[in-house]
Amino acid sequence: MPPSLTTPNNRLPSGPWVWSAVLGAALAALALSGVELALRSQGYGASVTDDGGLWALEFSDRGPDDWLFLGSSRAACAVDLQTFEQETGQRAVQLAISAGQPVPVLTYLNDHGFAGRLIVELTPQIWFVDDPGPTQISQSYLQALYDQERALFGGLERRATRSLQSSLRILHTEMDMFDLVKAAVRGEPPAVANELRPNRQRYCFPSRQGAAPEVGPPDLSDVIQARPAQHDERLDAAVLAIDGITARGGSVLLFAAPESGTKRNTHLLTYPDALYAGVLVQRTGMPFVDAMTDPVLSQLAVPDYSHIDTPDAPVFTARLVERFQEDGDLPRP
Repeated sequence: MPPSLTTPNNRLPSGPWVWSAVLGAALAALALSGVELALRSQGYGASVTDDGGLWALEFSDRGPDDWLFLGSSRAACAVDLQTFEQETGQRAVQLAISAGQPVPVLTYLNDHGFAGRLIVELTPQIWFVDDPGPTQISQSYLQALYDQERALFGGLERRATRSLQSSLRILHTEMDMFDLVKAAVRGEPPAVANELRPNRQRYCFPSRQGAAPEVGPPDLSDVIQARPAQHDERLDAAVLAIDGITARGGSVLLFAAPESGTKRNTHLLTYPDALYAGVLVQRTGMPFVDAMTDPVLSQLAVPDYSHIDTPDAPVFTARLVERFQEDGDLPRP
């Protein structure tokens, strides 16, 4: 009869278990290194996941003299941080929130005594849209900041995650092994979209929405009269926040990102400058650059009708800086 599992004859043999553990760890490290090298050889680069935690970390790590970019994905795609720093000699932090509304962030900054430097993308159809979604997205990022500031380790775990993700591509949550296999078989680099550096420098590829079909404009016969911007609560909140920030010695610069096609025509009908962007600029007195009327910026390609092509981000940034420098609103290096 075979001995019972509980008898002394079937105890685990003694031996150098520490060396077995070391060997197992070494083999696992080699396997992960192999996968990592395969990923990089197929065109995948190190990146991070852009979420409220990363945004909160960038916000917390900002310097007192840094310029903060606020807005939606239009600003995130159009601004190249390295170009901005080269053209101004000053550091910039990307705090734009994809599909998010900047008004809650402006209000938060004003309520907390902010007196720093802001460059804000002014897009009326995002600022004043009736859909509560953009506001809720921005509020969720502010909630992430609130939670991080009160966390036991104050964002230490997020810092470790950012460090690892920016070093090991295999830890990036958007990595698709199936795409890797297909790319390896075909001998072609995989398509990558919306990749981020650890500092939220976004790479937006035109294929993201560029295939969307053109749609005809809706019936807007009464929409302008139905949306008097002068009485919009969000407009009042934005003016109050901007006035409060500048009253404390802060700086706020405004710009509109490029648009094209039916999307631009529809937005101009729904949110005419005379009732929205123009009113905000007039009431705050802040410097404003309209990319859609600038002779250089208006010529940039907008493949998906609302986000410029990735290679043009340095061009956009350099021209935007130049426009603000002309009036002394941004420094020269």
